[in-house]
Amino acid sequence: MNLNQSMNSCTFMTPLAHEKLFDSGAVFPLSELKRRVLSVCWRDCCCPPYFSRAPAPVVERAGGGIDGLDRRAIRAWWLLDDGILEESDGAHSERLQPYFGRANDPGRLWPCYDFRILAEPFEVEMGFYRGLEDAQGIRTKLTVQSDNRVRVVTQEPWMMT
Repeated sequence: MNLNQSMNSCTFMTPLAHEKLFDSGAVFPLSELKRRVLSVCWRDCCCPPYFSRAPAPVVERAGGGIDGLDRRAIRAWWLLDDGILEESDGAHSERLQPYFGRANDPGRLWPCYDFRILAEPFEVEMGFYRGLEDAQGIRTKLTVQSDNRVRVVTQEPWMMT
């Protein structure tokens, strides 16, 4: 399974419109996985449009290392009212610092999002940060079927560390 091919070098994309992107039993192409994750973040940030908090960044974190503890930022996007734009300077851009700087910085900007895709077990962890005291995590367990399509097994809240 090659997770890197799930997003070709796309710089701007429209989010997927349907709401139930990670409902149990949902099946979709592996190549659509990151777009689904980004679309979930976009819906949280930008829907409904009159309550949009865009722009907001999303950072993809590494999913490897011993016990999955490698949390390096490896890619970044911006959630905009009309779509999702990849950060041209990458995951370590200075534009991201006001959002992902020191954890308890009162000048930190919100919202911001992050996610990582773990290969074993195959799951996605998403973090939604809406303020100093408002953070939520969602873990989605997945399987790859023989036709290289992904099936959602379960989705559950999780404690972010």
